This record gives sequence, C-alpha cells and structure tokens, in this order.
Amino acid sequence: MPNRRALLSLVLVFLLAAVAIGPNKETYHGYLFAPAFEPIYNGLELGSNWSFFAPDPGPAPIRLEWEILDAKGAIVRTGFFPEEGYPYWINERQTRRVALARFFYFADDRHLNVWSSWLCRSNPDALGIRLWKSEATIPNLFKVQSGEESISKTTYGERKSVGNVFCDPVTHSNKPGEAT
Repeated sequence: MPNRRALLSLVLVFLLAAVAIGPNKETYHGYLFAPAFEPIYNGLELGSNWSFFAPDPGPAPIRLEWEILDAKGAIVRTGFFPEEGYPYWINERQTRRVALARFFYFADDRHLNVWSSWLCRSNPDALGIRLWKSEATIPNLFKVQSGEESISKTTYGERKSVGNVFCDPVTHSNKPGEAT
C-alpha cells in the first residue's frame, strides 16, 4: 500500500508540473523539461504557445520610419514612431502608440495613405516623404542566460521600403494617386 501511494503521489506531482509548465513552454524551464513533458503535451494536444516570460516577451518591436524630403529630393529630417523608451508615466499611452504602429506596419496601403497624410500636414516644408518600416530582433533566450547577449539592447534589422509620397505644398497633404 505505501508503494502504491508513493507512486500515485509521484504521478500527481509530475502531472501538476506538466500543467504548470505547459502554458509556458517557451521559457527556460519549459525547454529544460521538454523531453519529459513533450509526449504528454502532444498526446493530449496541449499545444499552447503563450510565452509569458522574458526574454521572449511576444512579437518583436517594430517601428515606422520616414525621411522628409525638400524640392531637390534631399533629406531634411528623419524620424520614427513609436519613440524609444517610455516617455509617459502612464503605460497606457505607450501601449496605444505601439498598437497604432502595428496597425500601420501590417498594412502598407494604410501606411502610405493615412500615415503619409499626417506626416505631410505635420511638416509644412515637406515636398516628399519616404516611408520605411523595420523590425527589431529579440535576443535568444539561451544567449541572454549565458551573458552573450543583453535583453536591453534593441537592434533594428533591415528597413523595408513602403513607398514615396509627394506632399502638396498648398494644402500640406499628399495628393491622391501620387503614392509610389
């Protein structure tokens, strides 16, 4: 009887550990115990992939970039959105900015038509705007753990061109049909 009770206790602890680690399979402990728990996850089709814990916080940071051009096509100013860091003391404002950037990042037509119109109105001296988008790389979980990489260093990869827009100097908006 004591052997049966010990075996039942061991199985119960094992299943509770599987339930606790299962939703967080992309963490250090998830990788560590994967050989033991993966057959249970696959057999019961518990295939969640939530990634709650850093350094795998979710999708990679993105940003919208632009270059303000003068009449000769020279770059007057550059900028990007959202700004780096958290300039607001209420996190909700930064969260809205990140959501807005994602809204434009994944739809080039919105990026060209809506974002460029706002940039033209915000920069009265702009006669043209080049729009770009870029995505940052998130360091590997194990490289951060070993100290090879740092989670605080964000590096943005190659910029992808979204297009060029010509601004109307009279109304300070982009002309319909002139986005290239």
